[in-house]
Amino acid sequence: GSMGLDIYSHDKHFSEDAVEIGRLIGTQMAISLQNIRLVTGERQRAERLTRQVTLLQVLSQTSNRLAQFTEQAALLDYVTEELSRLADIDHVGIVLLEPDGVYGRVISEYPPSAALGSLLNMQENPLLKMALRDPDRPLIVEDAQRSDLLPDETKALFARMGVQDMMIVPLVVTRNGLGSPPRSSAVPSTARSSTSA
Repeated sequence: GSMGLDIYSHDKHFSEDAVEIGRLIGTQMAISLQNIRLVTGERQRAERLTRQVTLLQVLSQTSNRLAQFTEQAALLDYVTEELSRLADIDHVGIVLLEPDGVYGRVISEYPPSAALGSLLNMQENPLLKMALRDPDRPLIVEDAQRSDLLPDETKALFARMGVQDMMIVPLVVTRNGLGSPPRSSAVPSTARSSTSA
């Protein structure tokens, strides 16, 4: 950066004292700005660490609570409400495949809306296929109501609900139960359609 000192009179010029004062103050100001940047950077790192510690504590508590459930409906209702609260998300819904493997049913959501009980065509849903190709990474869909990646019935449901963007977190079934892959470093991928902004 730089500091500009201006003279508006044709009769006036910069004196040696003015040049020296400008140089000294400029040097001191640059040092002060650098100190502010360093302090701000350290403060931001400390805040980020505090948030990470808090998140780990909450995840630990939530994990312990999840292990106590013995009924699927209670577990899923708890997860949708907690996830909505913890991640500051407007709506969370859980879809599980029907036995035919063609449709998925919204079996839990928070807060309650028009989606509960809805059947979604999973065979014609390319997003599910995209998400399952790399189940370690959530899939983000921007402008979900107009995405050419979603079937019309799903876009209509999203329009009724007011969904703008969505994230798909694949649930995988293993010998140990129902859950997402345990990879904290996973970076979400973003699906964009030709109609997305």
